[in-house]
Amino acid sequence: MTRHSDSLVLSRRNLLMAGGSALAASGIPGVVVAAGAAAADAGEIVTITRVVRDMFPHRIVPILKFRDFAARLVGTADSSTAAMLKQGCAELDRRAGGVWRTLDSKRRRGILEGMGGTPFFSAVRTGGLLALYTDLDVTRLFGYEGPSLEKGGYLLRGFNDLDWLPVPT
Repeated sequence: MTRHSDSLVLSRRNLLMAGGSALAASGIPGVVVAAGAAAADAGEIVTITRVVRDMFPHRIVPILKFRDFAARLVGTADSSTAAMLKQGCAELDRRAGGVWRTLDSKRRRGILEGMGGTPFFSAVRTGGLLALYTDLDVTRLFGYEGPSLEKGGYLLRGFNDLDWLPVPT
């Protein structure tokens, strides 16, 4: 693996080592495991991708946005957070009686809801919320046009046409 400016260039060999088996077992079509992920983390990335996709089930958002968040979360975690994430993924599998991410969506969500008060659930939910809803590519999919201050605000750009509300006095 080599680094060129701000991007990571991943050799074919490293990509296959990091993600091949996790991709095959993921049950998520089109998921490619993150560049630079250790093979031990690949399964966690795929599981966390599924967790955050189940938490925020926007079908218009590409799966890669969820995968990128999962890869960043796992890749930047300190040792205690990494252990908590690993334990959370293992707990999902334990509660599933197998591989959690391969269950149908209703059973996955039931198990995930049962973990609602855990540090794992909170870390993924909070991180996913921030990552997803602050990504301009994602918010554009929802119709958000971006910041308005440098464009003179919203009032004179077609956002003052709410004819279904009473005029304020």
